[in-house]
Amino acid sequence: MKLKVLALVALATSIAPSAANAAVVFNVSGIFNTGGTLIGTFTTNDAVTQVTGLNLMSSANGSF
Repeated sequence: MKLKVLALVALATSIAPSAANAAVVFNVSGIFNTGGTLIGTFTTNDAVTQVTGLNLMSSANGSF
């Protein structure tokens, strides 16, 4: 399950940011194949090289 979360974060970081010289906020929303959900946001610096904030919530069943 942890691998799926990391894959979603990796996918979200591949999206080009729309604003230069400002923090970039990515919205995360997904459904696991086991029926659980993942929602939240993470924030990067303007160069998208460092995560500066993370707020994720999962309702996935099982353990990570």
